[in-house]
Amino acid sequence: MKNAMCMLALAVACAGCFSSGYNVRMESSPVRVVRPVSVKAMRDAILKGAANRDWGMKSEKEGCLTLVLNVRGGKHSVVVDVPYTGEEFSVKYVESVNLDYESSTGRIRGKYVQWVRNLKQEILIEAGKIR
Repeated sequence: MKNAMCMLALAVACAGCFSSGYNVRMESSPVRVVRPVSVKAMRDAILKGAANRDWGMKSEKEGCLTLVLNVRGGKHSVVVDVPYTGEEFSVKYVESVNLDYESSTGRIRGKYVQWVRNLKQEILIEAGKIR
């Protein structure tokens, strides 16, 4: 009986480690750049970083870019808003195709998180190049 309880506890603990999705709400926290830049320079850094990872601009309004990533010929796609200032930016989920997004929980396939983390990293690299 004791062994069965230990196995059950271990199974429950490991279930979270191998979950099939991530919460998109967790990924939308603001990212601060090391050195503040102009708003125009931040916009340019976002666009360059996005292009480096094959994201395209879908639309733009003051202080916010809407980006789209199409993967495998459009079989999978994701749209995000990237609000920004000269000091920080964030990436906020808008919509996706074939990524198993659950609106009630905010859960989505892990590839989304990988793509967004890569996007953030590229933006930070580009913002760091600004003098």
